[in-house]
Amino acid sequence: MNLYLMAMRRERQLALPRDLRPKSPSDLPAIEAIIGTSLVATTVTFVILTSLLIHHSIVAIAPADRTLLVFDTLSTYAWSVVNAVPLLNLTETLAWKAPYVFSDEGGRLMVLAFKLLLIVPLFQLGGRALRRRVWHDDEARTQAQGKEH
Repeated sequence: MNLYLMAMRRERQLALPRDLRPKSPSDLPAIEAIIGTSLVATTVTFVILTSLLIHHSIVAIAPADRTLLVFDTLSTYAWSVVNAVPLLNLTETLAWKAPYVFSDEGGRLMVLAFKLLLIVPLFQLGGRALRRRVWHDDEARTQAQGKEH
């Protein structure tokens, strides 16, 4: 196993409580479901909180159209995550514009907090998928070596 994967293993062990650490490849789908659920819960929480703050004029947006407030807030958060993918310029490539822009510091801090809280579970989920792949490859290699002998 290379140094990069060993470093990822240490990070995963620090990120999850001991009882949630996978003990075998069969444990990974349950852990991935927990992480996926936390992604959805984080997104829903931020969309509802931000929509309420916009509705009560605590957070300012531009343009100020609030017709589809919850949907546009969700679209804005989704756009900000897709826009955060480095080097690909996906939002430009897809000609996808954010429904609105936060025009005050409070709104911009909400987006920053959302990205930070969302990126950690996304990296964990990616690490889990990679770990499953490594385990699968190790098992296949072990089975192939067993058949040779």
